[in-house]
Amino acid sequence: LGVAGAIFQAFEGNRIAFYVLEFVSLTGDDILCVDIVFIIIFKLMFRRARPPHHKTDARFAGPDQHSFPSGHSTRSFCLVGLIFYLAAYYPKALHDTLGAWAVKGMPVVVVVWATAICFCRLALGRHYPTDVLAGSVLGVLLEFPVAAVLIPYIAPTLLKGAASV
Repeated sequence: LGVAGAIFQAFEGNRIAFYVLEFVSLTGDDILCVDIVFIIIFKLMFRRARPPHHKTDARFAGPDQHSFPSGHSTRSFCLVGLIFYLAAYYPKALHDTLGAWAVKGMPVVVVVWATAICFCRLALGRHYPTDVLAGSVLGVLLEFPVAAVLIPYIAPTLLKGAASV
């Protein structure tokens, strides 16, 4: 919450930025809730144990002992899908908020960031490669239907308002 507050304060005088950040926040929160439910269901269904070498190097116990699918990968690729949606359907709002680079550059940045998260999960020994791959695919697949349901309700008041500023 502190980071979100700092971001909103940084764009305090910019109404367009406020609309775009509010859109990402509202949509991202809803997608996160759906993501968490699906991750819990899949982890309980598959009950795949984490890689054996992680048990000796972890300082803290994780929230669960199951590795399939990777929740970090799912959440990061949900955000990738959301940014791609924003860049495709509301490029003016994204351009006016973050500049010209954001429309084409932001999707690339979030793909690199999400891929780095996936590699970190492998490097830390917390997941098998298939956990990360399945989580990434699940993240993209979860984002689109949730966004398709939410965007028609959220976007008219937020992003279209931002585009008219």
